Amino acid sequence: MTRTYDVYGVGHALVDIQYQVAPEFLAAYQIEKGVMTLVDEARQRTLTAALNREPIPRLRAAQRPIPSSASPAMAAEPITPA
Repeated sequence: MTRTYDVYGVGHALVDIQYQVAPEFLAAYQIEKGVMTLVDEARQRTLTAALNREPIPRLRAAQRPIPSSASPAMAAEPITPA
């Protein structure tokens, strides 16, 4: 006897985005240093707009972490999907 199954899946991707910012930026936007913060779309838009106004320092090659394809969140600069 052949069994059949109904399978339903729901996925929600979490995307890590990291920036190097001054402590004053964290304080101004009430972000706790060193912890992950889950944000909704409105908060993400607010922070992205603020970050686009901030100069983002480039790290020298010797200071850059080695990005891993399995963990793009480890990159020192924001990663833009292709």
